[in-house]
Amino acid sequence: MISIPIYEYQCVSCKQITEKFESFRSNSKGTKCEKCGQLAKRIISLPSTNCKDSIRYSVSMGIDPSQIKEAERIYPGSRYTPDGRLIIHHRKEKLERMKQRNYEEYN
Repeated sequence: MISIPIYEYQCVSCKQITEKFESFRSNSKGTKCEKCGQLAKRIISLPSTNCKDSIRYSVSMGIDPSQIKEAERIYPGSRYTPDGRLIIHHRKEKLERMKQRNYEEYN
């Protein structure tokens, strides 16, 4: 199985945090914010803790909006935005959702 790391980006304007699959070799310093269209810069993820932090939205574990009801049935506890992004409240929950989907995290 080939794995591609997930990088987090934070918008310089609206502070929205999103995730993006990218190659290890990628030297992308930024991307376009999906919410407001401004520049989003790559950020360093926080270490694993059980502390709550701001709500995050996972694009990489998201789904097509037409499949939300089915995904909530298959992955108990998962909640999605109307556009299909997975809502994650804290790091522990992210790890749980990754485990449900047989995703692996690389350091």
